[in-house]
Amino acid sequence: MNMGSSDTTNIATSEVSWWANATNTLINGGTFLSVSVGDVNLQRSLIIQRGMSVLPIDCGRCYISGLGLDLLNQNIASGAIYDSAERYDPPKCLPRTREAILCKIMDWVERRPENKELFLWLYGPAGAGKSAIAQTIAEMCEERGLLAASFFFCRTSSGRNDMYRLVSTILYQLIRTIPEIRDHVLTLLGKDPQILSSAPASQMRSLIVDPLSKLSPTILTKRPGLIIMDGLDECGNPDSQREILKFLASATSRLMIPLLFLIASRPEPTIRLTFNTDILKSITHFISLPDSAQSDRDLRLFLRTEFQEIRVMHPMRLHIPPSWPSDGEIEALVVKASGQFIYVSTVIRYIRSSCHRPDDRLATILALQSNDQPFSGLDSLYLEILSGIKKEYLDKVLDILRCLVFLWGAEMGYVSAAPERLEDFLGYRPGDLEIYMADLHALIYLPPPEKPHDPIRIHHASFPDFLVDPARSREFFLDAPTAHANIAYRWIPYMDKYGQIEDWGAKTKACAVHEEFYQIAREACSPELVELLTHFNFFDILKGNDCYDFSIWHIPAFLTWLCENRRSGALSAKAFNIQFQHFDQYVHHGLAALPPLHQKCIPAAVSLTEFYGCRDNAIRMIMIIGSISRLSHLFFNYPEAQKLDPSFRNTLQFLHHFFIDPSRSRSYCVTRLSYKCLALRCAEVIFDPTWAPDNGRGGSWEDSIVDGLRKTAIECLSLALPKASKSLQLARFLGKHALQIHLEENFHQERRELASLSLKYLRYWGVLPQNPKHDDNHFCVVCEESTHFHSPFEGVQAGVKHLLGFM
Repeated sequence: MNMGSSDTTNIATSEVSWWANATNTLINGGTFLSVSVGDVNLQRSLIIQRGMSVLPIDCGRCYISGLGLDLLNQNIASGAIYDSAERYDPPKCLPRTREAILCKIMDWVERRPENKELFLWLYGPAGAGKSAIAQTIAEMCEERGLLAASFFFCRTSSGRNDMYRLVSTILYQLIRTIPEIRDHVLTLLGKDPQILSSAPASQMRSLIVDPLSKLSPTILTKRPGLIIMDGLDECGNPDSQREILKFLASATSRLMIPLLFLIASRPEPTIRLTFNTDILKSITHFISLPDSAQSDRDLRLFLRTEFQEIRVMHPMRLHIPPSWPSDGEIEALVVKASGQFIYVSTVIRYIRSSCHRPDDRLATILALQSNDQPFSGLDSLYLEILSGIKKEYLDKVLDILRCLVFLWGAEMGYVSAAPERLEDFLGYRPGDLEIYMADLHALIYLPPPEKPHDPIRIHHASFPDFLVDPARSREFFLDAPTAHANIAYRWIPYMDKYGQIEDWGAKTKACAVHEEFYQIAREACSPELVELLTHFNFFDILKGNDCYDFSIWHIPAFLTWLCENRRSGALSAKAFNIQFQHFDQYVHHGLAALPPLHQKCIPAAVSLTEFYGCRDNAIRMIMIIGSISRLSHLFFNYPEAQKLDPSFRNTLQFLHHFFIDPSRSRSYCVTRLSYKCLALRCAEVIFDPTWAPDNGRGGSWEDSIVDGLRKTAIECLSLALPKASKSLQLARFLGKHALQIHLEENFHQERRELASLSLKYLRYWGVLPQNPKHDDNHFCVVCEESTHFHSPFEGVQAGVKHLLGFM
């Protein structure tokens, strides 16, 4: 075989099996490639024969890129894209409607890249037609090659009701519309899968802004540049909405050829105030809906078009006169709509019912009384539709609506709003949903039999708003605590059943407990739930499945709920004690896998609660101690995740009570020995010039990061030292390293304060330091303090202060 000359060829291998069915294969030469992906080290080689030559093929980059694409696919909300099947049939503007507004928006889009107004905020009340306009613009821009990406939020559709899949979903579209960033982004994801676990702002910077910044302005100008986000007010909470606008504004400021963002939402206070901040106001074009005269004209056109279709397509079409409805009836509907497209859309769905006469249904709508209150006409319409539910079905229907409004779980795949799953969750028989919801098609989308896996969804966000307002919904009001109790009671057996049947993975299990804690923390304490809490162990599920930040977010809220309901007497002592025993076992499990030294250091660090919970000290201390790859996220949280979830400081309070109670923490109870171990570890980090944290992947750290960790270690040592037990090892180490400070040393002032504390520790424990030799470039605390006379009484004072510091 000729091995003399061979060329190297790079090929994509992610979907090719090169050695399938190969037997007795002899390979000579070739290059083995070592690829590190996360914590996994892969060794791959690929050699193929062409003619009489054997060619080594470097498949590492393609393999990593394939991993990145797989990861991205798993973390998008595909239903949020403008043309997704989940959104079919989306609302959009009829021909010859909303022409003036559509023209304004398209003019704004087509002025890129000269356009200095990088944001367009389209705002108006519920039902004003914002989503229809956004959908129409998306389709128009797609046809003209201007649409880069889209994301349609939806409060009642999990995965589309928070910001955690926003960036990844936009990125998924950008690697298609701006293909020049594809290889870079997918390789980055393949090498570091944890990027998608970081905060959305970090994802935006690493995965979108930085790759786009590497492209030339010439390329970017030729590529689509519009990103549409509809329903921002339906995303999570006000803090999330503000955060999205802030990191989008930051992104535009860093790009030479910025992207354009069309944001459609209700004018909620947080969104309005954020758009009026200095950073956004000067770069935002504002369009308010509705323009009353234009809206009324469009409503009339919409109604005439839809009624014409009913006259042609309805089963009762032979009995509908061609003059129906009259101009007066159409005008009456326009008046009742008050500019709200959702009103007329709901009216048409109600009248279109194939089981009723359209003219009778229109007469019913026109007979409804309304007043001058906002949404009066819409409320009357909703009440009329709900009043058609059979009395024997009402409780069942309300249970279904509670799930659709309050159950947020489907984005992780462990529960689905598909009819079959929802029936199973609620304990109904197959087909029951179709029976119970038969009269609600005007309000609820119920998938047809040929699409059994499509989710049930509420047509418009104004309907949940109506249901949770007792003054508007009256007897159909959905009380939040009662709804959460209803869901939580059903959730436990559902989780127990499907977790075993479907062999849920770690992430799904973590999400399931996350959902249950979320529901319980917001519910009333019912007798049924108390009974379940006496035997169900949530924390047992979390053991080994808590590597995701969100899995522990609601633990403090759940524990607080237990305490509050125990104090009120609603929760039995048995259920309370059992759940806290489960929590204690979970903490023991989290520490048991660690080395003995770390089992002492971490409880001591956590018990310095004010310090540990401040800024990003928790993650810094775990890096200093050296257990980050093994430790449960219960004990630390990434600083960016803390901005999204402020519960971490509450978690620390529960952990602190655990660690200071020997009856609960047993061998992990915090003692002086614990603080001694922590102090020694911090001292080693501070004074060992070669120290660097272990990231599990090798490689060096930037000096600034190591210096920052050393500064945190100085602060921690200063707090731990007064609480530490007597240790000759610690005393000698401090005597050798801590008492002298070079005048040009980093953190000079902090080191001087630490030197004084170290000297007090040595004297208290009877270790008398010698006056060391040093030059004028050093400050020596021994020399400084030798000028003062220390009486025996001062020594007693120091001892008392030391003991009080521990207490």
